[in-house]
Amino acid sequence: MAALWTIVAAAAAINVYAGVLILLRGWLYPVAIYRPMLLNLALSWMPIVLVVLFWLGLSLLVLPAVTAVPMAGPVVIWLFLVLSLIAWTAFFPNASYLITELNFSHRRDEDPVPSWFDIIQTLTLSVAGIANALLSLFSVQVISVLLVDPNSADITGAPVGWILSLSVIFLGTLGVYIGRFVRLNSWDVLKPNRLLGVLFAHFRQPGQLRTATGYVISYSLLLLILYVPLVFLISADLTALTAFQNG
Repeated sequence: MAALWTIVAAAAAINVYAGVLILLRGWLYPVAIYRPMLLNLALSWMPIVLVVLFWLGLSLLVLPAVTAVPMAGPVVIWLFLVLSLIAWTAFFPNASYLITELNFSHRRDEDPVPSWFDIIQTLTLSVAGIANALLSLFSVQVISVLLVDPNSADITGAPVGWILSLSVIFLGTLGVYIGRFVRLNSWDVLKPNRLLGVLFAHFRQPGQLRTATGYVISYSLLLLILYVPLVFLISADLTALTAFQNG
C-alpha cells in the first residue's frame, strides 16, 4: 500500500500548494484574488467526493435496504450503480479541466504579478487537477473490477476496468473541450434541449469539429500516458501486499 498512500499524499500536497499559491498571488501583489481558480480547484475535488459518497451510500443505505427487502436487491443495487456512474462521469471533467488554465486567461498585461509566479501557480493548479482526475478514475476502475469479480487481486488484467477507464478519459476530455471552448458546464446537463442546441450551433461552425477532434485525441493520450503507469504501479503494490498476506 506504500505506493498508493504516497501518491495520495502527493496529490493532497499539490492541491494544498495550488490553493496557497492562488491566495498568495492576491496577498503578495496588489491584485484581487482570482476566485474562479479557487472555485475550479474546489470543483476538481468533486469526482473524488462522489467516490467517497458512493461508498458511504452503498454501505449505509443500499446494502441495508437490500437486506431488508431481498427481492428488490438487484434492481436497487444496479439503479444505484448506474446513477452513481452517470453523476461521477458528469463531474469528472471538472478535475481534468484545470489544465486549460495554462492559457493564462486570468493574467492581464498590466498585472504587477511576475510571469514566473503565474507560471508556477498555474502549472501547480493544472497538475492538481490531473492528479484528482486520475485518482478518482483509478478508484472507479477498481470498483468496476470488484463488481465483476469480487475476488480479483489484479486490477490490470480485467478488461472491464480498462474499457470503462478509456471511455471516461475520452468523454472527460470531450467535456473539458465543451467546458472551455463552448462554455458549458456539468450543470447544463439538466437542460438537455439548450445543451444540444448550443453544441449543434458550435460544431456547425467551420473547423470546430476538426479542432475538437485534435484536442480530444491529444489530451486523451496525455492522460493515458500518465494514467497507465499509475495503475500498474499501484496494482503491483496491492498484488505484492496480497501475496505477502496469503503467504
